[in-house]
Amino acid sequence: KGSKSLKKEGVGGVESTSSCTQRRKQLQEQENEEIAKDVAAVPRTSSIDRWLQGYVQFTSKAILQDKVLKLVQYSLWMLSRFYGKESFVKLSGEISWARYITRLFGLPNAIEAVRSGSWGSPKALGKAMAWTMVAYYPLEHLAYLKWKAPKLIATKRKRFAAKASAWSCRFWFAYIVLDLVRSRLALKNKTAALRSEEHT
Repeated sequence: KGSKSLKKEGVGGVESTSSCTQRRKQLQEQENEEIAKDVAAVPRTSSIDRWLQGYVQFTSKAILQDKVLKLVQYSLWMLSRFYGKESFVKLSGEISWARYITRLFGLPNAIEAVRSGSWGSPKALGKAMAWTMVAYYPLEHLAYLKWKAPKLIATKRKRFAAKASAWSCRFWFAYIVLDLVRSRLALKNKTAALRSEEHT
């Protein structure tokens, strides 16, 4: 009798384990179905949406806005040389003045980068790049105001605006040199990382 009861209990245990396994499978299948429904419910972003998102992120910074305007400005200037259209020259000049306006928003970014070193790695290089822009922006502002509203800046110095603009260009050139150094270091680090991955 004892052996029979043990056999019955053993069969019941197997049946109980089998039912639990089936129940788990059912729950897993239900969970997978719910996940699939959630994924299907998420709207797929089209190529135009991705482009717009990238554009918004790119133009959210003043320095990147200036790059876009600079590209358009010099493209119009080149077109004026090829086609001899005076209208292209005028448009290029208008965009050039518009870039002076956008630079009014660049100084706070440069000051933040001086404090954080966020413009480059190592931080000392990023801070050096930012310092060149801290000097660049005020000189550009002075040149713009002297050209557009000369009475606001009372000075007897001849060619004050041209000299301020010339000095701003020197600081801009220093920024470009430092940016080339930053790019060189970044490329070197990236190449070293790729090589280490190949060896591992």
